[in-house]
Amino acid sequence: MAGSRLATLRGGPARLGFEPTAICVRDRGLAPSRTTIRLLGDNMGQKVKVALLGYSPISLEGLERFLRDNEFEICVATRRVEELCAGIREDDGPILIVVDNPGPDSSDIVTLAKHHPAANIVVLSERYDFIALVTYFNQGISGYLTKDISSASLLTFLKLVVLGEKVLPSSLAEALPSRSAMSPGTGNLPPVSAAGLSTRELQILNYLVAGHPNKIISRELDISEATVKVHVKSILRKTGVQNRTQAAIWALEDHKTCPPANVPQANGKAI
Repeated sequence: MAGSRLATLRGGPARLGFEPTAICVRDRGLAPSRTTIRLLGDNMGQKVKVALLGYSPISLEGLERFLRDNEFEICVATRRVEELCAGIREDDGPILIVVDNPGPDSSDIVTLAKHHPAANIVVLSERYDFIALVTYFNQGISGYLTKDISSASLLTFLKLVVLGEKVLPSSLAEALPSRSAMSPGTGNLPPVSAAGLSTRELQILNYLVAGHPNKIISRELDISEATVKVHVKSILRKTGVQNRTQAAIWALEDHKTCPPANVPQANGKAI
């Protein structure tokens, strides 16, 4: 992709649940402005503390060696989320957590966001997945990168996250036009009030909006995961959407459903 292509996303897309700044698409990532690049040089004089969670021993070892060789301080590197949470000390201060290829089960992201709400979490994925991206950001991550970026870009984007930026893959900018088909604004989907959802289904829909996986919903509502799956399938059938993230987007954009006060967001904050 040409380095000069501009993707202006200021103030949106609202359905993602965060507000990225105006960005340039470069090297398979969303590049910072000149001002931010200058801040990188001014504020990165000390090592960035990093905790690594990876599920492949070889990949985890390679990532740890790469970051350590590039002035990152590795506090803990493990394949188990419990060990990572225990390995982060209170005196570590602000920390960056990199999750290498978490896969479809995002419960580890929820656990990290709950136990370390001040940490900046970055997901490093094998491939771009819009549904996973939306889910992870709803659960509190600060960056989503794919492994087709260069090593230099990876370092830059990790440092941007430390500075408080939201980092996204360039694939998102490329895919945005096609995502309009997912919007209830096209008139293809009924309003929430007309979908015929039961009280329990509306309750579970609120948890989907908050970004919770089935495991968390099951625990919060004191029902089995199998029961949650049945309700989710019913929600998808009644609304005519293809997956849980589309259902959450539909509910958000309909503006007629509001999660109750006792339904927390996946990052632990009340909606």
